[in-house]
Amino acid sequence: MNLASATWIDLGQGVRVQVVPVTPGALAAARAESVTRLAAMPDADTMPRDVRDGQLIAFRIHALAISSIVGWEGIAAPCDPEHITLLMCRPELAQEFWAKARQMAEAA
Repeated sequence: MNLASATWIDLGQGVRVQVVPVTPGALAAARAESVTRLAAMPDADTMPRDVRDGQLIAFRIHALAISSIVGWEGIAAPCDPEHITLLMCRPELAQEFWAKARQMAEAA
């Protein structure tokens, strides 16, 4: 992992995350992981479509966050997978992360 090329994303509410470059490949990997995680849920086939789609997006955001966030400011906890997961449970921050990470990938 090349931290020299890491950049900062401002999520608002005093939180910034440092991420390694988000590429189209990273988005594809997050997409694949989200599909796998959804398929592993015992009730995935019986979920209403909007619930299933929402869960799929949540899994995708989580996977991308875990693979790309390498540091942060404004969070009084270590930057590790457990705390990244907790951060992505805050919808407004997760949505901002997703929007800005996708912009990075599109620019790559």
